[in-house]
Amino acid sequence: MKKILSIVLLVMSLQVFGANYKVTKAPEVKMTQREMESNGIEIERAYKEAISGDRIKKAMEDEIKKQGLGNMSNEEVMFIATLGSLVVSATENIKTEIKEINYTSPDKAVLTVEVKTPKMELIDEKNLEKKLDAELTRKLGYSFKNIENKNFTGKEMEKFINVGIPAYITVLNEEISKIREFETTVEKIEIEKINNKWQMELF
Repeated sequence: MKKILSIVLLVMSLQVFGANYKVTKAPEVKMTQREMESNGIEIERAYKEAISGDRIKKAMEDEIKKQGLGNMSNEEVMFIATLGSLVVSATENIKTEIKEINYTSPDKAVLTVEVKTPKMELIDEKNLEKKLDAELTRKLGYSFKNIENKNFTGKEMEKFINVGIPAYITVLNEEISKIREFETTVEKIEIEKINNKWQMELF
């Protein structure tokens, strides 16, 4: 579990602290300082939207609806739902700071982002699983340990997605939020203006 959590946490981010970043451009780019700063505000907004937990949850729900519960095995639904919950939880526990916006053209830019990730090796895995067992048993009537061997009906699977996953996220958030040590990395992210709106796809 720690390995999966670490991978998810490393590629996702949450809180964006802007305003103090550097704004630069390639020599051939024809933009005034005022234009770059104005676009920078829009880029910040696009970045926040791209990494929002609500967007991730919607993407997860859309994928399950697209495939159709009747056409997916329990393992497939469980994988999408569980991974989605990990990603949502990750976005609520990682801090990021935009360090630079570099315009490579008037409609394209590269963000330099500092990502601070909780050290997942410090999580108390036994305590996490114990809490998950207790919370899922209280909400659903069965423990986290029994999920893999359970034969879900359609209604049971829908209840797991609507009730179990939020419970999973809550417990996971509680444990990750206790971590006080972070690892810092620097990421480069491309963003493009399409139809006069800055957009990016992180996942």
